[in-house]
Amino acid sequence: MLKGFILLYLLVIFSNFDFAGQYYIDILGGNNSNTGESETSAWKDFSPVNSRTFSGGDKIFLIRGGVWNQQLIINGSGDPGNFIEVSAYGTGSRPHIRRNGDIADRCMRLNNSSYVKVSSLAVSNGGAGIVVYYDHDYNNTAVYFDNIVAHDFFGIYRASGEYGCDPSW
Repeated sequence: MLKGFILLYLLVIFSNFDFAGQYYIDILGGNNSNTGESETSAWKDFSPVNSRTFSGGDKIFLIRGGVWNQQLIINGSGDPGNFIEVSAYGTGSRPHIRRNGDIADRCMRLNNSSYVKVSSLAVSNGGAGIVVYYDHDYNNTAVYFDNIVAHDFFGIYRASGEYGCDPSW
């Protein structure tokens, strides 16, 4: 009887917690059919990340030395005590999202995100590096970028549909 009560008590307590996930991406050693939940079962590219919605405490790690030609999309928001984090793991040069140089290419996009920290990445060769996009105004706050290297961007589209690197606009 006591064991049943303790088990029921633990189920009630833990049913109120959201367990944060850690997700790993390794361009060389990963496979998108893996769980992505450890370094040894990492995903290969951003497809599994792009299709998920993250919440507070979730962490997305890109392997150092990895280079991707794909947009990384972060959907979801953390909370003041539990940020969503995107960062690097392993040794070597910082993870690099390098696009094809097309004006429409984006390296990373955060969709309606608050309480997100992005660090230790390189982004390059696109129309824009990291885009923080909001399609509504619901007190979006606290998006932090730290130790980001960004270079070789070619401009963004103007409202008229034109684009370019003309500094006069």
